[in-house]
Amino acid sequence: MPYDPSLMAHADRRMRLAGRAILEDNGNPFFAPLDQLRAEARQRGADLISFANYDYLGLADHPAIRNAARTALDKIGVGALGSRLVGGERLIHADFEDSLAKFVGADACLTLVSGYLTNLTTIAHLMGRRDLIVYDELSHNSIVAGVTACKAEAIELRHNDMDHLESVLKEARSNHRNCLIVVESLYSMDGDIADLPAILSLKENTAAGCWSTKPTRSAFSASTGAASASTTARIRGALTSLSARCRRPSYRAAASSARREPSWIGCAIRCPASCTAWACRR
Repeated sequence: MPYDPSLMAHADRRMRLAGRAILEDNGNPFFAPLDQLRAEARQRGADLISFANYDYLGLADHPAIRNAARTALDKIGVGALGSRLVGGERLIHADFEDSLAKFVGADACLTLVSGYLTNLTTIAHLMGRRDLIVYDELSHNSIVAGVTACKAEAIELRHNDMDHLESVLKEARSNHRNCLIVVESLYSMDGDIADLPAILSLKENTAAGCWSTKPTRSAFSASTGAASASTTARIRGALTSLSARCRRPSYRAAASSARREPSWIGCAIRCPASCTAWACRR
């Protein structure tokens, strides 16, 4: 059969590769309506818990969350009406960030619209042409996107290999103005954790920065909703300056603040019941 370069032929080939029978019987798995799947599960006398989204603990449907959302809707309306930079700033933003900072024991925090954009935006803005980024080979795509979006030199580390990290820092750190070590506190696809104590020790010895993502997964207890004492202390040790004044955040202030402090630590945390994420400083 001769090759057909048309769009329809390409779509047909993709359907065959994806498994036409599966897609036609069950729909596109990447756009499966979660509320429909839950309703179907309840009809069978079962329940559905999705680990493919941020609502790990089922808080999005909690009565307290729903009531708070109704109150906010009545008080401030729908949406921010624009980015914070160009007129979308509300008083509730600063109040929310102050509350989050107090909850995790940080001085201040900066909220962003998603975990993906938290990594992409922060990494790309803090690091520049004369800087070095050292990141784990199993890092989330949002980290890779942040690394590739900036002009900094990037070196990929063997997964959780502290000897490799130490070797890279010894060889390359002195050739760059700033250095950022980027890891995940808990690697979502493999389930293992970063050796944060060893990383922080190497960071201090080489005047590097450290950016750790997703500590929410290890910090909060499903039974109490609180952070354990040991984990809280660990998180507090991993929070530092992302901006000079986080009450009215400025990304440029964040960049200049970080560069005045060659040895710093940043932390990105995802909200368990929404797409929102925030970055904190100690």
